[in-house]
Amino acid sequence: MKNKGHLWHNCQDVIETITKYKSKKLTNKVLHGHPSPIFWNHDLNFHEFMNHRKQINGRCSKKLVLYIALPFCVPTNPPNCGYCLFPHVNYTCQKDLVDYLNYLRIEGRIYKEYLHQEEIAAIYFGGGTPNVYPETLYDEIMDIVEEQFPQIKSQTIEITFEGIPSLFNRKKLQTLKSRGVTRISMGVQQLNPKLINLSGRKQDVSHVLNVINWCHELDLKISADLIYGWPQQTIDSMLYDLNELVKANVSQITNYELNIGGRTDFSRNRRHELPTNKVNLSMFLTLKKFLEEHEYQQVSTNDFIRIEKNGSNIFRFEKCMREFWNTNGEMTGYDMWGWGFGGISYFLGNADQPGVAFMNTTNLSDYYRSIEKNSPPIKRTFCYSKMDLRLGWIFQSLQNLGIKREVYLELFQTDVYDDYTLIWQALEKQGMAEITDDEIKLLGEGIYYTSLIQNLLSTKRNNELREKQKQ
Repeated sequence: MKNKGHLWHNCQDVIETITKYKSKKLTNKVLHGHPSPIFWNHDLNFHEFMNHRKQINGRCSKKLVLYIALPFCVPTNPPNCGYCLFPHVNYTCQKDLVDYLNYLRIEGRIYKEYLHQEEIAAIYFGGGTPNVYPETLYDEIMDIVEEQFPQIKSQTIEITFEGIPSLFNRKKLQTLKSRGVTRISMGVQQLNPKLINLSGRKQDVSHVLNVINWCHELDLKISADLIYGWPQQTIDSMLYDLNELVKANVSQITNYELNIGGRTDFSRNRRHELPTNKVNLSMFLTLKKFLEEHEYQQVSTNDFIRIEKNGSNIFRFEKCMREFWNTNGEMTGYDMWGWGFGGISYFLGNADQPGVAFMNTTNLSDYYRSIEKNSPPIKRTFCYSKMDLRLGWIFQSLQNLGIKREVYLELFQTDVYDDYTLIWQALEKQGMAEITDDEIKLLGEGIYYTSLIQNLLSTKRNNELREKQKQ
């Protein structure tokens, strides 16, 4: 067997590395895939690339997924809900919201000549906290999107609008529904009043349950995010939250592990209150068992869905962005345009012309200045190599719990098992993966340690990228 691209001499070496990593709090690589934006720079002829983009898709037909950033958040005490590292802007007044929409519209026009004929697969309004916007501005928000992509008026596509429980009301939800929104993604975090207060959030259980009930009444799909590994959290309090969402018939529950860092309050002042790695693992295995016993199916490292008989609760946005390609008689792929402040775009190609990714600036003043110059507000870019594209595809597939070997072979003319033999063998021996001729599938603890596995797979390439930065 080959051991291309890795640093271990035998399977036991990999097992020892896994054991060492298990004792550490790993950065959640799920947030950005491969490679981390720390390896990106700004070296891209934007217009040349966008003109050339159609040629790099090869035999893989493409659809476009839109992530539209509405970056304003209500300030909290402690700041940033105590832990959040995502780029955002503190909301001060409604003029902030109106001004931003004007610039968002202009950014859309910069891209229009390159993207306006794309087939749209799904749209996601993220943040920030999009529902800080009042319902009086929802028409303008949707008009901006439809000006860029008038074809969506005649399409039936998933449109998701994100927000926090305390800022939704029935009128907002009804207005969103009337403008084509099909799903609400609600960031719950915690239901326990004591625990949610640690984040400075002004919400209670009634806020959460009211939003769920209104969505059911309006025939809006509803997904809810919870966080485990929270300061002072116990398994019992986690199960209480899950049970409330299950009883409320939430179709999708996303339950992800708290990741802290930087100068956030949780990182600086509450580390001693965090559950241990061992407890977090127990939380994950417990929540997985609980949800599966209540007829939820795990479809990614963090997502559990209650699939209806007609399959209508399979959420499109997540599915698109966690599979670069699938096979339905032909190869199908998805590009993503991150539109707005801090947006991340992936325009990926094939093994011969792998494509690029880029991130918009996370400084609002810089964003406005770029738009005023009629220039795309790009801060960082990464031009993929064939190896990076392969790793990126593997990362996304692992978030979907497994790698289809036939698809990988068709895309890259090599077997993913042969490319990383020692790692797969070590995972299988540890009971973290199952290997068949068709698939490499994560199991049990292997799902919890997805980011650890991603780290193993990308070790050599990340070392190369670090050395390249030093040159």
